[in-house]
Amino acid sequence: MMPPSRSKISDIGPEIYSTTSKKDEKHEEGERQYYGNIAAEIERHPERYVVAGPGFTRDNLKKFMEQRYPDVGKRIIWETCSYAERAGVNELLKKGVLEKVMGEERIEREMRLVEELIAEIHRDSGMAAYGIDEVKKAADASAIKQLLVLDEFLRSDPAAEALVEQADAAKAEVVIISSEEEPGMKLKGFGKIAAILKFKIRGQER
Repeated sequence: MMPPSRSKISDIGPEIYSTTSKKDEKHEEGERQYYGNIAAEIERHPERYVVAGPGFTRDNLKKFMEQRYPDVGKRIIWETCSYAERAGVNELLKKGVLEKVMGEERIEREMRLVEELIAEIHRDSGMAAYGIDEVKKAADASAIKQLLVLDEFLRSDPAAEALVEQADAAKAEVVIISSEEEPGMKLKGFGKIAAILKFKIRGQER
């Protein structure tokens, strides 16, 4: 069990084990506690999770989550693999499962950021800047919280590259958005580069 954002083998943890066997009188109680520990760990984190494994344990956990933690279960992708523990993670990596989930999660987050940007622009709040000139003013004022830049624009325009370096040096979050996905298509309509701001700057309000 691991969130897709932790796809490096060295980042595995924590490891949760079941200490019961079917011969134990309190096997069902121990099994529920085991599943509850897994559910609680997933619930503590906002990421999407991939849960995979051999045998019936994965299926029983899925039923447990659907009954006890239906909202948390919506963040889980259920997969099969032939092995448990690190060997199973390696198998998922080779199959491209984690890469696929990470890509989907990235696109969802980029869409949320672009929609937040558009909402600020429509509200005329002064908390967004778009186009190379306005974003440069925001960068000079160290006002950028998140810089959104289209990948093709970053590759082709030295001014965009300089802005990314400036924003990164000021500890702003830099999000490079693919021009081939829907968030990138929307960002293209706002000058290919935009920023969500930490505070209003003079002359930024429309």
